[in-house]
Amino acid sequence: RELSQHSTATVEASVARDALGLALATSRQLSEFWVGKVTWVLGGMSGVNVGASRTSPTSRSNLELKVGVLPELTLDHTLAVSAKSNLRAAAKLGASGLTAELGATRKMSRHSAAGFSVAVGPPGIVWKFRFSRAGQKFVVPVLICPYLSRKTLLVSLVLPPTVFLLTKHLVLKPLSRSRKKQKALLLRQRHAQEVAVAMQNAAADVKLMEAAVERKRAAERAA
Repeated sequence: RELSQHSTATVEASVARDALGLALATSRQLSEFWVGKVTWVLGGMSGVNVGASRTSPTSRSNLELKVGVLPELTLDHTLAVSAKSNLRAAAKLGASGLTAELGATRKMSRHSAAGFSVAVGPPGIVWKFRFSRAGQKFVVPVLICPYLSRKTLLVSLVLPPTVFLLTKHLVLKPLSRSRKKQKALLLRQRHAQEVAVAMQNAAADVKLMEAAVERKRAAERAA
């Protein structure tokens, strides 16, 4: 519901097996890019969430503090480096400790995107492979190391972008250029066929006109 020109409020209810949930949220436009939000949650995970988000043409940031049964502080920032690629950095501080994550996402088509990130926290070092299509998201975590070490962390951070860049320049770009050349060749062939058909039709029209002119001349001579 719109409370004013810059404020809105929503109410959501949920039903679980052992409890009922109710969430009341209110948000307000703080500036051109900043939006503040407060959410009251009642139920099995009761608490208060206070957050702020910033959205600009090239970046998106979100900060949220959860106070309740499991207090948590989260921060994430997404930066658009091109029309199809985004970089994302995130951090979460909770009861289990601090977790930091760094990754990237690339748009594969109009409705699908793929991403990869490295998460470092209490579980260890985890690689996360992401894929989304038409609103559905799939995340595959892979535990690289159950403990933190400088060598493993360095390899985990450097190896994925290196492999991606090599694959991009040695495999993806050549394939893309080959497809573009093949598409351009097909377009030229189709255009040549269309031109040939148009010339044939024009030649047929000229022959019809010449025949009509000859008949007219023959009629004039006979007269």
